[in-house]
Amino acid sequence: MSENATRIKAVLLALGIFVVGIILGANDHLWLPADGDKRIRAPREPRRTPRMGPTSERLIKRYSRHLDLTEAQQAEIDQILDQSRELMVEVRQNIGSKIETVRRGAWAKIRGVLTPDQQETFDELTSPVSPDIILRQFRRRLLLSEDQQAEVSRVLRKNWAEMRKQRQEIREELKAIHKNTRARQKDLLTPEQRKRTNGGWDLDLSGEQRAKMQHIRKKSREATRLLFQERDERLASLTVRTWSEIKPLLRKDQVRKFDNITEGIERRMRWERQFRRRPAGRALDF
Repeated sequence: MSENATRIKAVLLALGIFVVGIILGANDHLWLPADGDKRIRAPREPRRTPRMGPTSERLIKRYSRHLDLTEAQQAEIDQILDQSRELMVEVRQNIGSKIETVRRGAWAKIRGVLTPDQQETFDELTSPVSPDIILRQFRRRLLLSEDQQAEVSRVLRKNWAEMRKQRQEIREELKAIHKNTRARQKDLLTPEQRKRTNGGWDLDLSGEQRAKMQHIRKKSREATRLLFQERDERLASLTVRTWSEIKPLLRKDQVRKFDNITEGIERRMRWERQFRRRPAGRALDF
């Protein structure tokens, strides 16, 4: 690897760490009491899904430990946290767009100091993963013949079409979960409450209503978590299938490089899924 290529990857890594630090650093401290949680924490198992801040259940337990909350207070705080979390999603989206603008500005400046050959590699490293980007990497690093390029392109486009279909199915299921949750919450309200609220987020609820609302939201969050987990498993399976269909098309000397290239592609795909996830009802990025 040339010295220039090493420098490019170092700069990209630094930018990535900077962006991840901003996103992750903006979550936990917003909800912690002033003295924090001073207990020694046991090591945690690796997370299967990206962390988007502590859950309402975890926060309420933490508050209860410090404040000795009653059950009624816990139920009311749970509603407040859910309302606040919806607002935080909007704020996070605005911050994300600003970060993306800064990052793309930095990429444009970096690209301006590179040679044409370096620019081509740089574009591959900074563009979203797609069949065209993957094919460009394979063509450049594996020196594919024209026949190989045609076959690899066919496999990539066939499996990416299946991935788009899978994403659409997940998107529709997320919309259904969101719609069902809102409908069940609305059914709990009296006619007068429905007039005074737009969606059922009025805090003047009976204890029974609060408990049922909390149960509905808990079930909805769990269903959403499982759906995202299912999405990740489906896409991982399709990715493995894609590589297994491409490998037989390669020569022995190409296969040795192929595994290293695909490992890097998979890391980028996981990163894109992690930090481009959308709220329920919005489009999912692969």
